[in-house]
Amino acid sequence: MSEFGPTINIKEEQPLPHQEMLHRIYQIMQENKIYAVRSLFGRGNFELAHSDPIEEKELERIFLEKLHKKIPDGYLVFEGAHPDRETVLFKIKLEVSPDQRKTGHNEKCFYEDLLPEIEENMPAGIEHIKIPELYESGHNDEGSYVVTKFAEGEQLGSIMEAEKPLSSAEFDDLTRFIRFFQDFLSLEKVKSLSPNMALNKDEPNSTFEAHKSRFEQFKEKFIENLGQEYTDKMEQLLTDNEELIRSSMNVLSNQDIIPQNLVRSNSDLYLIDWERLKISHAASAYNHIIGAHWRWPELQNEMIKKVLEMNSDIPNFKELLRHEMIFYNYSTGLLYMKDKTDVPQAKQALWQEAGQAFVKSLKDAIDETGVWED
Repeated sequence: MSEFGPTINIKEEQPLPHQEMLHRIYQIMQENKIYAVRSLFGRGNFELAHSDPIEEKELERIFLEKLHKKIPDGYLVFEGAHPDRETVLFKIKLEVSPDQRKTGHNEKCFYEDLLPEIEENMPAGIEHIKIPELYESGHNDEGSYVVTKFAEGEQLGSIMEAEKPLSSAEFDDLTRFIRFFQDFLSLEKVKSLSPNMALNKDEPNSTFEAHKSRFEQFKEKFIENLGQEYTDKMEQLLTDNEELIRSSMNVLSNQDIIPQNLVRSNSDLYLIDWERLKISHAASAYNHIIGAHWRWPELQNEMIKKVLEMNSDIPNFKELLRHEMIFYNYSTGLLYMKDKTDVPQAKQALWQEAGQAFVKSLKDAIDETGVWED
């Protein structure tokens, strides 16, 4: 067993796929005095360290096979032990993996260039929203990496489902932080502070194009679940809102504020994962966290009211948020819940409830009834 990570034998006659790459990544970790304890895959984890060298080698083999099947979004994330800092998080964006979002190295830029300014100017009243401290960062042939404090606590859920709902106070703090983040980091300031950050201003795959593409791809699914009338209304809304969406792409937004990336730690709420920063409209950062609270419709409605109230000074904010919920979160949630086939027996009733909830939410938003009614 290596001092800083599971042993990698790169001299085997038939090395496992990704073995040499993983060895080089462990070398980066060793340079930063990090011992790999486990690899994090989404909400799951994969143990890497074991006191028995034979067991550790077997863990390593299974991990490499898993790695060969899928490197999630081109990232590898490790929980690690450090002699001076106890538990740390090592996250690397791999150069070898295609990055469809074209923002893979933005997390390094965020921590190095933007976070110090955010922390220095954070307004009073939202001090319970935390971002993990940056310890080290760098870039080499393998990719860009950051070493941060490990946020100890409980994740609030998965991408589409909050399992531990935000309290009203936590949601208030989170929405105030989002508004501060978008107001404080003007695009001009971001370009000045972080000239290497990949901004998507001129990319053809804008928010509107993504929504239109998703609708056209799954149009038959919408007809199946919503009926022809509501699907036609959705199509008309796309036409009606095209210019509004295209002309409103003017803020830097975190597109990954989801339950999986929120960690409750005592009275604090850690916001982790900062690679999905892109230019969008002011309402786009809220849709994930609102939609993920589908189990609690009254709470979800209160969240929408709070966000609308907080951003009432932004022209057309309500229509922007409604469009975002219809064509992104509610639509994605409906398609995900309806198409999921590997649901355990114990969760099938919950998944049916989720599908019904997303259908109702979509119809209310399309008709401007319920919480969307003036």
